Amino acid sequence: MWGTFHMLKELITPLIQRQNTNYWDCISVGERLMVTLRFLATGESFKSLSYQFRVGVSTIRQFVPETCTAIYEVLKEKYLKDALENRTANIPAPAPLPASDQAVCYSIVADEAFPLKEHLMKPYPNRRLAVEQRIFNYRLPRARRVVENAFGILANRFRVFLTTLNIQDTAKVEAIVLACCGLHNFLRTENLDVRHVPWISDLK
Repeated sequence: MWGTFHMLKELITPLIQRQNTNYWDCISVGERLMVTLRFLATGESFKSLSYQFRVGVSTIRQFVPETCTAIYEVLKEKYLKDALENRTANIPAPAPLPASDQAVCYSIVADEAFPLKEHLMKPYPNRRLAVEQRIFNYRLPRARRVVENAFGILANRFRVFLTTLNIQDTAKVEAIVLACCGLHNFLRTENLDVRHVPWISDLK
């Protein structure tokens, strides 16, 4: 299993490797990755990680989002939005529903905040709705619960999502979320359960 850790380290090294200077040695890629994985797996504060790894809090606060971004960059195939709009995602072609001969696109369920697109399904506005539209609006949130369950699985495996992230930068928070998604898929590809991987759950 440590081989998987080293595989991931080799993948992200070109993106986050820093050069030593005449005054100090940089933090190694392995240590940066180890601290980041510990943060994602446990949700421990940067202060707690600072004590464990003897690295400054401000330094950890800086390199954890950077490492998360690197993890996502090397593990992603394409951004979902671009893949959907450019039809490069591995999504089946439109197909008829049961007892119907009309082809229907596979879609992502969304709420009112999203624009209506071919690949996005959102509820009808709550104004003068027909019975069929009200039924649709009732059933759509039930489908969205599947998404919430998926996030529950992610939070159970990467316990950083069970606490409040003390990070104000939205881009850094996004990097953390995407890194966890990429790691989840990476571990599944390697046939590993993240709860039983030493370098995820037992890093100290």
